[in-house]
Amino acid sequence: MTLLGMQTVLARLYTDRLFRAAFFADPMATCARSELTEVERHQLAALDRLQVERYAWSLQCKRLHLVRALLPATAHTLAEQFAPLSHKYCDTQPSALEYVDEAIAFTTFLSVAGLTEPAYMADLLTCERLRLEVLYEFADVSTQDMDITPEAHPQLTAHARVAAFQYDMATLYPLVADGARVEARPDPSLVLIGKVRDQLRVKWKRINATTAQLLRLCTGTRTVQAMIDEVATGIRLHAEAKHAFTAECVMLLQSLVDSALMTLGADTSRPWWP
Repeated sequence: MTLLGMQTVLARLYTDRLFRAAFFADPMATCARSELTEVERHQLAALDRLQVERYAWSLQCKRLHLVRALLPATAHTLAEQFAPLSHKYCDTQPSALEYVDEAIAFTTFLSVAGLTEPAYMADLLTCERLRLEVLYEFADVSTQDMDITPEAHPQLTAHARVAAFQYDMATLYPLVADGARVEARPDPSLVLIGKVRDQLRVKWKRINATTAQLLRLCTGTRTVQAMIDEVATGIRLHAEAKHAFTAECVMLLQSLVDSALMTLGADTSRPWWP
């Protein structure tokens, strides 16, 4: 058996609770199922269970601390429940993931854990996941001196999301993340979530249905003019109001470009709106 093979068995012993329990119940029988030499099996069988359990626990605690730092709102909300749930998650996912992926995976685990308090817990977990996505997903964006034109094809970058919630999460999430205990009634909302340019920080902005529709059309497949026409038709905007509506849309899209939350395809060399 190679050193790598021995290390592989040890790694599983330290991270997999079920394997660890089976091993200490019958070390030789458990080792017999792996490609270890007789000498290596006896070396493993001589391991002190208390020391192994302590080390395994320390690894789970390290994962807990990393995830806690990335999920501030969840940690504050779950309080004393956070650590036990984290250890349960580690049992279902013995191998540690990259730290951001680990935090996102933990939110997925919690979303099916049957948590019912507070009532906005599901929305909170979605906020935590989206926050991590817009902060840490790679997006090589260069939008300096890019102006909106009728033929440009706008597309939201990986640093922006539009999401629907059952509660006013644009208000609730920052409060809960700061440690506030918040009671809230359902208040369906649409929220633009975006990374602050050149900062490791996220802003939450509640938007109306029309703005959400416009932003969801920003997939890089439609021109600015086609998007505005589609939204204006959908809300039955009369001709007299369309000029002002177009100006508002252009201002919004340009602000997202300037904030590196949107890129533009096609020719953007000529300004469209004064």
